[in-house]
Amino acid sequence: MTVSGFPPSIPEGLKKTCLEDPNTLVLTDCPVAVCDGVTYWPLSHTDNRNEIEMVGYDELGQIVQRISRPQGRYAYDISMDPATQTVIVHGQSDNTSVFGWSELAP
Repeated sequence: MTVSGFPPSIPEGLKKTCLEDPNTLVLTDCPVAVCDGVTYWPLSHTDNRNEIEMVGYDELGQIVQRISRPQGRYAYDISMDPATQTVIVHGQSDNTSVFGWSELAP
């Protein structure tokens, strides 16, 4: 799912930077993952490290979870693989960050 706008709050040290595709710096709306009523936004670090931080927000906009993975930044797509029970965040230069479904359950 792709969502326009911004997450309810962005933790210090993170930023919303989502790209149109893996090989451009054209900014666009962010893809998000929704799991058990929690909306996960793929946020990047302000120091530009190659790491995605999934920040989960409940229905009231409160942060309920934060989990990081190396290998990606500046998300352009999120896919889910039921066979491996993973959420894959696709980022700049087609780097990916993989999160297990069980990890995204606060």
